[in-house]
Amino acid sequence: MKKQTAEIEVHSSTPDITYTITITAKGEKASIECSCQAGQRGIVCKHVLAAMEGDESILWEKWEDQEEAWKKWQSLFARSELSVLARDYMQEIAELEKQILALQKKTAGLKKGLARVTLG
Repeated sequence: MKKQTAEIEVHSSTPDITYTITITAKGEKASIECSCQAGQRGIVCKHVLAAMEGDESILWEKWEDQEEAWKKWQSLFARSELSVLARDYMQEIAELEKQILALQKKTAGLKKGLARVTLG
């Protein structure tokens, strides 16, 4: 089976700075890399997460052929085992983030209660 690659250009939070997200796939196996600082350190960055979630708003609109590149990128990702694994991980992350938010709210409430008790 032949190795296939697709690249998309995404914008950064800094104006006029873009990063390249590359997916390389061979059959169901795939790897994804981003040229941002986090990606270069081997961290799954916000750009890759957004791409895996199908968020087109990350695309750099000034890049020609972006639509075709995005379709190819998404197609390679969807056919890979990464899509299933990423979905499972992202669901678990979302659940943990909900739990964190609930704990933060509970902590804030407890701090207010403590303040009322100690400050009279």
